[in-house]
Amino acid sequence: MFWMLDPWVQKSPRRRSDEVQRRQENRGLWTVDYGLFKEGVKVLPRDNLIEEIGQRSDLVSLISEYVPLKKAGKNYKGLCPFHSERTPSFIVSPEKQLWHCFGCGAGGNVFSFLMKIENLSFLEAAKALAQRAGVKWQSTPQSKGQDELRERLFKVNDFALSYFHDNLFNLKRGKLALSYLKERGLDKKVMEEFKLGFALPEWDSLLKEAQKKGFLLSDLEKLGLLSARSGQEGYYDNFRHRVIFPILDTQERVVGFGGRSLGQEEPKYLNSRESLVFNKSRSLFGLNLAKQEISKQGLAIIVEGYMDVIAAFQFGKTNVVASMGTSLTPEQARLLSRYTNSVVIAYDPDLAGRMASKRGLDLLSSANLKVKVAVLPEGKDPDELIRESGVKLWEELVKDAKSLIDYKIDLILSHQEIKDVEDKAQVAEEIVRVLEGIKNPVVLDGYLKLAAQRLQVDESAIRSLKAQLKISYGKKVRKFASPISGQKKIEREMLHLMVENKAALEAAKMEILPSDFTDPTFREIAEVLFRLSEDKILKPQEILNCLDEEKTKETFTEVSLGEFNLGEVSKEVIRGYLNRLKQQSYQIEFKKIEAALEKAEKEGDYDRSRELAKDFLEYRKKIGKLVK
Repeated sequence: MFWMLDPWVQKSPRRRSDEVQRRQENRGLWTVDYGLFKEGVKVLPRDNLIEEIGQRSDLVSLISEYVPLKKAGKNYKGLCPFHSERTPSFIVSPEKQLWHCFGCGAGGNVFSFLMKIENLSFLEAAKALAQRAGVKWQSTPQSKGQDELRERLFKVNDFALSYFHDNLFNLKRGKLALSYLKERGLDKKVMEEFKLGFALPEWDSLLKEAQKKGFLLSDLEKLGLLSARSGQEGYYDNFRHRVIFPILDTQERVVGFGGRSLGQEEPKYLNSRESLVFNKSRSLFGLNLAKQEISKQGLAIIVEGYMDVIAAFQFGKTNVVASMGTSLTPEQARLLSRYTNSVVIAYDPDLAGRMASKRGLDLLSSANLKVKVAVLPEGKDPDELIRESGVKLWEELVKDAKSLIDYKIDLILSHQEIKDVEDKAQVAEEIVRVLEGIKNPVVLDGYLKLAAQRLQVDESAIRSLKAQLKISYGKKVRKFASPISGQKKIEREMLHLMVENKAALEAAKMEILPSDFTDPTFREIAEVLFRLSEDKILKPQEILNCLDEEKTKETFTEVSLGEFNLGEVSKEVIRGYLNRLKQQSYQIEFKKIEAALEKAEKEGDYDRSRELAKDFLEYRKKIGKLVK
């Protein structure tokens, strides 16, 4: 951030104008207390460790590991990793160490990028960046307790994994589970690779072993390994009489467990509960083992269950992961996008169809992944298919996987019985809506022709229908869109000047208040700018760290990195923006006074009316001066 100090400002007095000072005192909107808090706006204390990590981290280098960047003037540009786009709108500033996407609005610094792309907490991101930058990590008193708890929970999970795994290969205790797994076609090598285990039928076997080892039972409860007994003291094992599937993260840490019942226990499949170390929506079973092959092949195959992954691995197909349920999440999609840009969905036909119908697969496209769907034979899941029909059929199905668009069209046609013209019209509309997201005109043209052929209608009818629906969509967009108002545009541009130009900020501090910004996010940024600039040069990182809300941070990166084309910033330009802000503020006050005056007159409160009348005339006079 480079500021040129205007001579006009240098000659100005260092205190704010009497008018601004009076408004501050009357409204109580400002204070010269520069401690950690000001009127409910939190200003974070400086943390030398975090500051050092930020200074020694190269934002461009980090982002380049996830996004191909190209030089664009003094900045870098690329496709946003957080939403699907074909035209780059993702900007990275090496000078300011900020990033912002002008497509989806996301933005921040090196910490927020790593948090968002890797689904990390702030502390996790800070630790990872510290290690990357060669900065020795020192826990704060607040984080030390969380760090210690996290380490304890990982140790508990390691203990549980060893215990379950030993049970499986104990000739006496694990005989039933081992027989079940062998019947499912698994050999010992793949069981060892996935560290499979067995939970004994007893209600307290894991509990007793944990007590012997000195673990806190409350920690086991936090992880969902134990549950507290209802109405009495003590705990009991959650996983009983089950084959155990350990869930590891990409750093090979045990984060949770899945258990498959061997008897009548319900539910059939049981997972660890959410904890400090386990979040199901951010986990993919088998990714720790598959990530290398996924990167090598440039392709990930997503299946539903644990056994689907393990069966694939046993037959040498090691680029397969499981979503552990019926719902893919944005976090899982972003996790996969770190290793590949192509995905094949290989769920059983019913599940794949339901997810496609509910747009459950579209979020993969939103993560910039090319999505295809392998159409499996009816009633077969990947585990059964590979074991019964062999790996060759599996390879053919993956190779012949349909694009997401083709699959959706097939889905619509297979689930709709066309009896008459009205049915055909309804199906045609559904297909055209599926095609709405296609941006490439050549691809779109091909699908419009295909739709006409499949429906046996004239191609011009399909094109006409698309045009009609496009007009309909446009009306909806215009109805619900929120374009930037004239006043908001002025405020945004003034804030940009304050961020980029020292003269503009100094003039603003003399003439206006943060409350003169009607937009709450602009107001918070202005408050922080005013405070931090009292006695030092502003740094983008410090400003960003003092903003609380994610939306406000994104607005700051937009204002800081946006191209506003304001031309030469002269004294007159700055004065024009300040007058517009003051005029808006005065008009708001004027309307309040006018309403209060009308009320006082109706109520016969003449003393109050006289006071308000003076204010009424004063504000009308101020507005008149600014309008001239």
